[in-house]
Amino acid sequence: MGKHSPKKDRKKDEKTEENDSSFKGFLKKRAPIYGLILTVFVIFLAAEFTGGSIEDHLGTLSGPEGRALEILKSYDGPNDLGLKLVDALSDQIKSEYSDEKIFDHSDTKSSLIVELREGEKNIYDISWSFETHRETIDYVWVIDVNLEEVIPQNSAAKRIVDIVDYYD
Repeated sequence: MGKHSPKKDRKKDEKTEENDSSFKGFLKKRAPIYGLILTVFVIFLAAEFTGGSIEDHLGTLSGPEGRALEILKSYDGPNDLGLKLVDALSDQIKSEYSDEKIFDHSDTKSSLIVELREGEKNIYDISWSFETHRETIDYVWVIDVNLEEVIPQNSAAKRIVDIVDYYD
């Protein structure tokens, strides 16, 4: 049987402690740098995945006004082929601003107004104003909640509804 030397065990323990302490020292000296690199990476990666969208600008509402807004967003025309109005609107805006991420731009603002039409029951006027650093575009629709009908009230809104209605 082999003899076990306590000196050899002690030397192995000392080397392990040296390696551990040098690794801890290595990390301790460089931890702020690695933390900074990781933080910057996460910020840019998160910004890419959580970039602005038209949904951020249109928002969400509750109650009857929310129902009218959802009918507008999900309107897919008489042919029911799947192109939703919100997708057509997003595509149209992105194509006009193809060289930039317009929904993330600091100068991009929007306002949404959903109102029950005076003297009517279940008919809402929806106005959405989309302001960029170049221009302001106003979209105006009338939504009949009972019929789930979307009626454009200006040329910009009509262009989007036409894209949805004639989508192949």
